[in-house]
Amino acid sequence: MPFDIASNGKIAWGKVPVNLSVPLSAPPGEYKLKFVATPTSGTATTTEWTIRVAQPSATAYPDLVKQDGATAYWRFGETSGTTFADSSPYNTVATARDQVQLGQPGAIAGDGNGSVRLNGGYVDTPHALAVTPSGPCTFEAWIKITSAYQQGILEKYTKPASNGFALRLVDRNVVQLELIGPNGVVSRITGRTTVQPGQWHHVAVAYDRSWMDIYVDGKLEFRTPAGGMPTVGDAPLRIGARGDDAAFRLNGWIDEVAMYGVPLTAAQIQAHYDRGALGAPLS
Repeated sequence: MPFDIASNGKIAWGKVPVNLSVPLSAPPGEYKLKFVATPTSGTATTTEWTIRVAQPSATAYPDLVKQDGATAYWRFGETSGTTFADSSPYNTVATARDQVQLGQPGAIAGDGNGSVRLNGGYVDTPHALAVTPSGPCTFEAWIKITSAYQQGILEKYTKPASNGFALRLVDRNVVQLELIGPNGVVSRITGRTTVQPGQWHHVAVAYDRSWMDIYVDGKLEFRTPAGGMPTVGDAPLRIGARGDDAAFRLNGWIDEVAMYGVPLTAAQIQAHYDRGALGAPLS
C-alpha cells in the first residue's frame, strides 16, 4: 500500500490508516500482524502488533459470575437510595458513604445495568463470612479511574494491618493484592501493567495457596508464589477505599464487584472479560 509523508529531509511521523477485517470463522486466539514500511531509498522498518480474536460467551455476564460461584456480587445498578443488593446467594447488602453517584453508565457492553461514580465517597458492608476469605479466593471488579495515585478497590482489614486483604492501585497505577495475617502482610503480588485513566478496565486477582495471579483486561499479566493465607477479622468491607480508615478513596467509576471462595481459572476470567467488553456474540 503506497503512502506519502512530507518530511522536508527530516525525520517525520504520520498516521497511516489500516483497515482490518476478521472473518467470523476465525478461531479464537492471538495473531501477529507484521507491518513493513519500505522507503524509496534507505532501510525498511518492520513493526509487529499482536491482536486477539475472541468469541464471547452466549451466557449473560451476571450469569457467568453467578455460575462461577460468587460469594458476593454487587452490580451497582440501583438508581435511587443508598444501598446496593448483593446478587450472590449470601445477600451481603452494601451501603453508600459520602459522595456516591448512582445511575452512571455501566462497564458491561450491551447491558443496561449501571455503575456508581465515587467522587469522594465509597461503599461498605458489615463484616460477614461471605466477604472474609481465609483460603483460596478471587477478587474481581471493573474500574474507570480519573487520575493516577494510590486508591483502594476492595479492602477489608483491621488497624494497623491485620486479618484480611487489600486490593488496590499503587504507584504507577498498577494492581496490588496483599493478604494479611494477624501480624501483617503474609502474601503480596504487584502487577506490571499500568491501568490507564479514562477507560473501563477489568481487574482480577486469584489466590490458590501456592500462587497469586493478577489479570488485567482478561490477560494474565503477572504471577508470583504465594506466602501465607489471610486470617479472619471482623472489619467491614470497603469498596473504593482503604480497609482500615477509608482513606485513599478511588476517584472514578466502579462496577460489577465480585468475590469468590475459589481461585477462578484463566479461562473463566478471560470469559468474564470477553463477555463484558464485547457483549453478546455475533449471530
